[in-house]
Amino acid sequence: MGEPRSQVLAPHQMKLISSFCNLSNNMSAQRSQGRATGAADVSQQEQASIITLRKISGRKFGEIADDLGVPESTASTVYYRARNRAGGDDIHAMLASIPPQSDRPGKKPKVENGSELSSRMRKAIIDKGDQKIVAAVRPVLQEVGINKLNRRQVENVAKEHRDPEHDYAIIRKVRPKKSKLDEEDKKQRVDYSQWLIDEYNLRFPKLIFVCYDETSKPFRGTNNRGGKQKISAPRGRNVDLNNFAVHVDSPRFSLMICAAVSSYVTCSYERPCIT
Repeated sequence: MGEPRSQVLAPHQMKLISSFCNLSNNMSAQRSQGRATGAADVSQQEQASIITLRKISGRKFGEIADDLGVPESTASTVYYRARNRAGGDDIHAMLASIPPQSDRPGKKPKVENGSELSSRMRKAIIDKGDQKIVAAVRPVLQEVGINKLNRRQVENVAKEHRDPEHDYAIIRKVRPKKSKLDEEDKKQRVDYSQWLIDEYNLRFPKLIFVCYDETSKPFRGTNNRGGKQKISAPRGRNVDLNNFAVHVDSPRFSLMICAAVSSYVTCSYERPCIT
Protein backbone atom coordinates (compact mmCIF):
# COMPACT_ATOMS: atom_id res chain seq x y z
CA MET A 1 0.00 0.00 0.00
CA GLY A 2 1.23 3.48 -0.80
CA GLU A 3 1.80 6.26 1.65
CA PRO A 4 -1.33 8.29 2.54
CA ARG A 5 -1.64 11.48 0.58
CA SER A 6 -0.46 14.54 2.45
CA GLN A 7 -3.07 17.23 3.14
CA VAL A 8 -0.85 20.01 1.73
CA LEU A 9 -2.76 22.64 -0.16
CA ALA A 10 -1.58 24.37 -3.30
CA PRO A 11 -0.82 28.12 -3.15
CA HIS A 12 -4.00 29.09 -4.99
CA GLN A 13 -6.02 26.92 -2.60
CA MET A 14 -4.33 28.44 0.42
CA LYS A 15 -5.25 31.86 -0.93
CA LEU A 16 -8.91 30.87 -0.93
CA ILE A 17 -8.92 30.12 2.79
CA SER A 18 -6.35 32.67 3.95
CA SER A 19 -9.04 35.11 5.05
CA PHE A 20 -11.02 32.52 7.04
CA CYS A 21 -10.17 34.01 10.43
CA ASN A 22 -11.90 37.27 9.49
CA LEU A 23 -14.91 35.72 7.78
CA SER A 24 -17.11 35.24 10.82
CA ASN A 25 -17.36 38.94 11.74
CA ASN A 26 -17.49 40.12 8.13
CA MET A 27 -20.21 37.67 7.14
CA SER A 28 -22.35 38.43 10.17
CA ALA A 29 -22.26 42.14 9.31
CA GLN A 30 -23.11 41.47 5.67
CA ARG A 31 -26.01 39.17 6.56
CA SER A 32 -27.51 41.77 8.90
CA GLN A 33 -27.59 44.21 5.96
CA GLY A 34 -29.90 41.89 4.04
CA ARG A 35 -27.38 40.20 1.77
CA ALA A 36 -28.68 37.06 0.06
CA THR A 37 -27.69 33.85 1.80
CA GLY A 38 -28.29 31.22 -0.88
CA ALA A 39 -25.50 28.83 -1.87
CA ALA A 40 -25.03 30.66 -5.19
CA ASP A 41 -24.33 33.92 -3.34
CA VAL A 42 -21.57 32.58 -1.07
CA SER A 43 -18.10 33.86 -1.99
CA GLN A 44 -15.16 31.64 -2.94
CA GLN A 45 -13.49 32.31 0.42
CA GLU A 46 -16.67 31.39 2.27
CA GLN A 47 -17.11 28.20 0.27
CA ALA A 48 -13.49 27.23 0.94
CA SER A 49 -14.01 27.83 4.66
CA ILE A 50 -17.13 25.66 4.74
CA ILE A 51 -15.38 22.82 2.90
CA THR A 52 -12.26 23.05 5.09
CA LEU A 53 -14.15 23.18 8.38
CA ARG A 54 -16.26 20.19 7.37
CA LYS A 55 -13.54 18.07 5.80
CA ILE A 56 -10.48 18.84 7.95
CA SER A 57 -12.05 19.78 11.29
CA GLY A 58 -15.10 17.52 11.09
CA ARG A 59 -17.42 20.32 12.20
CA LYS A 60 -21.18 19.87 11.97
CA PHE A 61 -23.05 22.01 9.46
CA GLY A 62 -24.97 23.69 12.27
CA GLU A 63 -21.72 24.72 13.97
CA ILE A 64 -20.27 25.99 10.68
CA ALA A 65 -23.45 27.97 10.04
CA ASP A 66 -23.23 29.61 13.48
CA ASP A 67 -19.56 30.51 12.98
CA LEU A 68 -19.95 31.97 9.49
CA GLY A 69 -23.41 33.49 9.81
CA VAL A 70 -25.07 31.51 7.02
CA PRO A 71 -28.10 29.19 7.17
CA GLU A 72 -27.28 25.56 7.93
CA SER A 73 -28.90 24.51 4.64
CA THR A 74 -26.52 26.80 2.72
CA ALA A 75 -23.45 25.30 4.41
CA SER A 76 -24.52 21.74 3.58
CA THR A 77 -25.44 22.66 -0.02
CA VAL A 78 -22.04 24.28 -0.63
CA TYR A 79 -20.21 21.22 0.69
CA TYR A 80 -22.18 18.56 -1.19
CA ARG A 81 -22.16 20.52 -4.46
CA ALA A 82 -18.37 20.75 -4.24
CA ARG A 83 -18.13 17.02 -3.54
CA ASN A 84 -20.34 16.24 -6.54
CA ARG A 85 -18.29 18.50 -8.82
CA ALA A 86 -15.05 16.91 -7.60
CA GLY A 87 -16.40 13.39 -8.01
CA GLY A 88 -15.37 12.49 -4.46
CA ASP A 89 -14.39 13.92 -1.10
CA ASP A 90 -10.74 14.72 -1.81
CA ILE A 91 -10.26 18.19 -0.37
CA HIS A 92 -7.82 19.27 -3.09
CA ALA A 93 -10.32 18.43 -5.82
CA MET A 94 -13.21 19.97 -3.87
CA LEU A 95 -11.38 23.28 -3.39
CA ALA A 96 -10.28 23.32 -7.02
CA SER A 97 -13.89 22.80 -8.12
CA ILE A 98 -15.15 26.01 -6.49
CA PRO A 99 -16.61 28.12 -9.33
CA PRO A 100 -15.95 31.84 -9.79
CA GLN A 101 -18.19 34.17 -7.81
CA SER A 102 -21.47 34.89 -9.56
CA ASP A 103 -22.08 38.48 -10.59
CA ARG A 104 -25.81 38.24 -10.03
CA PRO A 105 -26.88 40.47 -7.12
CA GLY A 106 -29.66 38.16 -6.01
CA LYS A 107 -33.26 39.11 -5.43
CA LYS A 108 -33.65 41.57 -2.58
CA PRO A 109 -35.80 40.02 0.15
CA LYS A 110 -39.05 41.72 1.09
CA VAL A 111 -38.00 41.59 4.74
CA GLU A 112 -34.29 42.11 5.39
CA ASN A 113 -32.58 40.52 8.36
CA GLY A 114 -31.85 43.12 11.03
CA SER A 115 -34.41 45.60 9.69
CA GLU A 116 -37.04 47.32 11.82
CA LEU A 117 -39.75 45.37 10.00
CA SER A 118 -38.03 42.07 10.81
CA SER A 119 -37.82 43.02 14.50
CA ARG A 120 -41.49 44.03 14.61
CA MET A 121 -42.56 40.79 12.94
CA ARG A 122 -40.52 38.66 15.35
CA LYS A 123 -41.94 40.57 18.32
CA ALA A 124 -45.48 40.00 17.05
CA ILE A 125 -44.82 36.27 16.64
CA ILE A 126 -43.69 35.99 20.27
CA ASP A 127 -46.34 38.35 21.70
CA LYS A 128 -49.11 36.49 19.85
CA GLY A 129 -47.58 33.08 20.34
CA ASP A 130 -50.91 31.28 20.47
CA GLN A 131 -51.69 32.42 16.91
CA LYS A 132 -50.27 30.94 13.74
CA ILE A 133 -47.25 32.97 12.67
CA VAL A 134 -48.80 34.24 9.42
CA ALA A 135 -51.82 35.57 11.31
CA ALA A 136 -49.61 37.07 14.02
CA VAL A 137 -47.59 39.21 11.58
CA ARG A 138 -50.47 40.22 9.27
CA PRO A 139 -51.26 43.55 11.05
CA VAL A 140 -47.57 44.53 10.99
CA LEU A 141 -47.29 43.83 7.25
CA GLN A 142 -50.49 45.72 6.48
CA GLU A 143 -49.12 48.81 8.24
CA VAL A 144 -46.14 48.94 5.84
CA GLY A 145 -48.17 48.15 2.72
CA ILE A 146 -47.15 44.50 2.27
CA ASN A 147 -50.34 42.65 1.46
CA LYS A 148 -49.04 39.14 1.79
CA LEU A 149 -46.05 36.97 2.62
CA ASN A 150 -46.34 33.23 2.26
CA ARG A 151 -45.83 30.92 5.22
CA ARG A 152 -42.32 29.94 4.14
CA GLN A 153 -41.20 33.58 4.01
CA VAL A 154 -42.61 34.28 7.47
CA GLU A 155 -41.01 31.11 8.86
CA ASN A 156 -37.67 32.29 7.47
CA VAL A 157 -38.01 35.55 9.42
CA ALA A 158 -38.84 33.58 12.56
CA LYS A 159 -36.10 30.95 12.26
CA GLU A 160 -33.23 32.65 10.43
CA HIS A 161 -33.48 36.34 11.38
CA ARG A 162 -32.22 37.83 14.63
CA ASP A 163 -32.97 41.06 16.48
CA PRO A 164 -31.69 42.64 19.71
CA GLU A 165 -34.68 41.51 21.79
CA HIS A 166 -34.91 38.00 20.35
CA ASP A 167 -31.44 36.66 19.56
CA TYR A 168 -32.68 33.15 18.81
CA ALA A 169 -34.65 31.11 16.32
CA ILE A 170 -38.42 31.12 16.86
CA ILE A 171 -40.30 27.91 16.14
CA ARG A 172 -43.71 26.39 16.83
CA LYS A 173 -43.86 24.01 19.79
CA VAL A 174 -46.55 21.96 21.47
CA ARG A 175 -47.79 23.80 24.56
CA PRO A 176 -47.56 21.98 27.89
CA LYS A 177 -50.76 21.49 29.86
CA LYS A 178 -49.35 22.37 33.25
CA SER A 179 -48.18 25.83 34.21
CA LYS A 180 -44.84 26.54 35.83
CA LEU A 181 -44.69 25.96 39.58
CA ASP A 182 -44.45 29.14 41.64
CA GLU A 183 -42.71 29.42 45.00
CA GLU A 184 -45.90 28.55 46.92
CA ASP A 185 -46.35 25.38 44.85
CA LYS A 186 -42.77 24.35 45.56
CA LYS A 187 -43.22 24.98 49.29
CA GLN A 188 -46.40 22.89 49.36
CA ARG A 189 -44.57 20.00 47.71
CA VAL A 190 -41.83 20.13 50.33
CA ASP A 191 -44.36 20.33 53.17
CA TYR A 192 -46.39 17.45 51.75
CA SER A 193 -43.30 15.28 51.35
CA GLN A 194 -42.32 15.96 54.96
CA TRP A 195 -45.85 15.06 56.12
CA LEU A 196 -45.62 11.73 54.29
CA ILE A 197 -42.31 10.95 55.97
CA ASP A 198 -43.69 11.86 59.42
CA GLU A 199 -46.81 9.73 58.94
CA TYR A 200 -44.77 6.81 57.69
CA ASN A 201 -42.46 6.92 60.72
CA LEU A 202 -45.38 7.33 63.14
CA ARG A 203 -47.77 4.66 61.90
CA PHE A 204 -45.66 2.03 60.14
CA PRO A 205 -46.52 -0.74 59.37
CA LYS A 206 -50.28 -0.11 59.60
CA LEU A 207 -50.30 2.62 57.03
CA ILE A 208 -52.59 3.22 54.05
CA PHE A 209 -52.18 6.04 51.56
CA VAL A 210 -55.07 6.98 49.31
CA CYS A 211 -54.29 9.11 46.26
CA TYR A 212 -56.50 10.78 43.71
CA ASP A 213 -56.14 11.97 40.16
CA GLU A 214 -58.64 13.85 38.06
CA THR A 215 -59.29 15.05 34.56
CA SER A 216 -61.55 17.99 33.77
CA LYS A 217 -64.38 17.60 31.26
CA PRO A 218 -66.36 20.64 30.12
CA PHE A 219 -69.97 20.50 29.02
CA ARG A 220 -70.06 21.34 25.31
CA GLY A 221 -67.34 23.55 23.85
CA THR A 222 -63.71 22.48 23.58
CA ASN A 223 -61.72 20.72 26.25
CA ASN A 224 -58.80 23.07 26.83
CA ARG A 225 -56.74 20.22 28.22
CA GLY A 226 -57.12 18.08 25.11
CA GLY A 227 -55.37 18.15 21.75
CA LYS A 228 -51.93 19.51 20.94
CA GLN A 229 -52.13 23.27 20.98
CA LYS A 230 -49.01 25.06 19.76
CA ILE A 231 -47.10 28.16 20.79
CA SER A 232 -44.38 30.26 19.15
CA ALA A 233 -41.33 30.00 21.40
CA PRO A 234 -37.51 30.11 21.29
CA ARG A 235 -35.77 27.05 19.90
CA GLY A 236 -33.56 25.13 22.33
CA ARG A 237 -33.70 22.62 25.14
CA ASN A 238 -32.99 25.23 27.81
CA VAL A 239 -36.33 26.94 27.23
CA ASP A 240 -38.83 26.38 30.07
CA LEU A 241 -41.97 25.62 28.09
CA ASN A 242 -44.05 25.60 31.27
CA ASN A 243 -43.98 29.39 30.93
CA PHE A 244 -46.14 28.93 27.82
CA ALA A 245 -48.67 26.52 29.32
CA VAL A 246 -52.19 26.22 27.94
CA HIS A 247 -54.68 28.44 29.74
CA VAL A 248 -57.24 26.27 31.50
CA ASP A 249 -60.69 27.55 32.49
CA SER A 250 -62.32 26.27 35.67
CA PRO A 251 -63.81 22.84 34.90
CA ARG A 252 -67.55 22.30 35.19
CA PHE A 253 -67.16 18.57 35.61
CA SER A 254 -64.26 16.38 36.80
CA LEU A 255 -63.77 12.65 36.63
CA MET A 256 -61.78 11.50 39.64
CA ILE A 257 -59.92 8.23 40.09
CA CYS A 258 -58.62 7.03 43.44
CA ALA A 259 -56.08 4.40 44.40
CA ALA A 260 -54.71 3.10 47.69
CA VAL A 261 -51.40 1.63 48.76
CA SER A 262 -50.57 0.09 52.12
CA SER A 263 -47.40 -0.91 53.91
CA TYR A 264 -49.40 -3.40 56.01
CA VAL A 265 -49.18 -6.53 53.88
CA THR A 266 -51.51 -8.67 56.02
CA CYS A 267 -54.53 -6.38 55.75
CA SER A 268 -57.31 -7.06 53.27
CA TYR A 269 -60.07 -4.79 52.01
CA GLU A 270 -62.76 -5.20 49.42
CA ARG A 271 -62.30 -3.01 46.42
CA PRO A 272 -64.84 -0.19 46.10
CA CYS A 273 -67.18 -0.43 43.16
CA ILE A 274 -69.24 2.10 41.24
CA THR A 275 -72.92 1.32 40.84
